Amino acid sequence: MSVKKIIIAAVFFGVIFGLSGFVFAGADKYGIDKTYKDSKLANVGISNTTPESLAATVVTLVLGFVGTIFFLLVLYGGITWMTAMGSQEKVTKAKTILEMAIIGLVIVAASYAISTFIFTKLTAAPATTCGNSLGICREKCESGEQANMDFTDSANECAGTLSCCIKTE
Repeated sequence: MSVKKIIIAAVFFGVIFGLSGFVFAGADKYGIDKTYKDSKLANVGISNTTPESLAATVVTLVLGFVGTIFFLLVLYGGITWMTAMGSQEKVTKAKTILEMAIIGLVIVAASYAISTFIFTKLTAAPATTCGNSLGICREKCESGEQANMDFTDSANECAGTLSCCIKTE
């Protein structure tokens, strides 16, 4: 298999797996969580994760595997160049392998960054408002925010140990 075909295949799979996060964007709307709970998958050794987390794990593993392949291609190209012994044909072949492998590594790294960003946004907990929608429930208030505990009704309070953080600026 030529290096060009390997790179094209890696880009194709990188795009497919990198964009797969969009498929899970509306997962709760179609009953995936209910199906998982009803299927008793946790009883057969599959951990109790959300579909988004499972997809993120699979994408990370695949991109890690593809990145390892490109790293090995860089090593192979370097060894080929070092053992060329002045043969211009082998040096040219080694340069081509190195160039294509480095391009592949860059593509895999970009795919990993994009998929990590997408899955972080997918799995992030939605912000819960409080204090008549003036604040956000958080574990700890950020700088420029103050914890507000003065509520006239329980509908505006945060659950558990969360604080209602309202911007002071």
